[in-house]
Amino acid sequence: MAMNFYFKQKEFKMKNLFFVFIAILLCAGLTFAQTNNATVNQTGDENDGDVTQTGATNTATVDQYGKNLAEVDQTGTSNNADVDQGTAAVPRSNNHPPAYVGDHEWGAWIEQVGNTNTAVIDQQGNSGSADIYQLGNLNEGYQEINTFASGATSTTRKGLDIDQIGDENWANQKTVASFGSFGIKKMYVDQIGDNNLADQYSKGGMQSTMEIRQEGNGNDYTVDVSATGKPSPLAMSFVDKPAGDFTQYQNGRFSTASIDILGDDNHTAQYQEYTVWSTSGANYAEIDILGDFNNAAQGQIGENNTATIDMVGDANVGAISQTGSSHIGDITQTGNNNTSSVIQSD
Repeated sequence: MAMNFYFKQKEFKMKNLFFVFIAILLCAGLTFAQTNNATVNQTGDENDGDVTQTGATNTATVDQYGKNLAEVDQTGTSNNADVDQGTAAVPRSNNHPPAYVGDHEWGAWIEQVGNTNTAVIDQQGNSGSADIYQLGNLNEGYQEINTFASGATSTTRKGLDIDQIGDENWANQKTVASFGSFGIKKMYVDQIGDNNLADQYSKGGMQSTMEIRQEGNGNDYTVDVSATGKPSPLAMSFVDKPAGDFTQYQNGRFSTASIDILGDDNHTAQYQEYTVWSTSGANYAEIDILGDFNNAAQGQIGENNTATIDMVGDANVGAISQTGSSHIGDITQTGNNNTSSVIQSD
């Protein structure tokens, strides 16, 4: 009887050990399936790097040199976020107390809620901000800011912002140097639909503003204005424009460019250039489209030019060129299948 009790007690213990072992395996598998990776490297004083990841297989990397703020918040799965501020050789200060009130909080912020989104912020200059927020899936946002503020009239010169709500949107934004003046202020992309593309790249400083807003789907920079029968404004000899198709570019000094689209499958560009050898430069360009399948270019190379294109219907084509100084060009189309072109030169 005692021997029988001993074997039953041993069998009970073995079963308990077996169930504990299975539970450990299940927990380990669950933990492995939900593994997120976060790396924060900070060199300097008063750096603040905050990474929160709730989903699975997300990756976040924060590298900060100097005195910086950074926050990454990822909720979905397979999202990638990368924040770089300063370098070991050139530390930067993109840090400000939390109570600061102004146009932009200083620092770099990334928030991704959907799945398989990619966001990169590379910030090297002082006195700046950056913000990427992506809610859908398969969105890509990228921001590189290596400009700086010198003698700025605003304490938050830089800015930059990318918001993408739908799926498979792509936005870029760059901005380079100052031309001896202010760094950029604003430069904003907002895309709510799906499959929208956006670029923005500003080279020099002063009071630059750039804005792209696209509400519908499939809006991009593959512009075709050949229906006008005139040379394309996009074929002008721009010095710093990136190769290939591009939306907005700008060179510097008092420049403003804005694109506002609500429809689907519209194609836009506008480059604008101004070089540093003069003491003034006040280029302005604006494209405003409401319908679908419209093509709008613009150009401008000199200084003090103004160009605007306004389209309301569908399948309209508008192109403006302008080479010299102090030209004004304006195209307004309300119906469908209209074609207009303005070319001005010195």
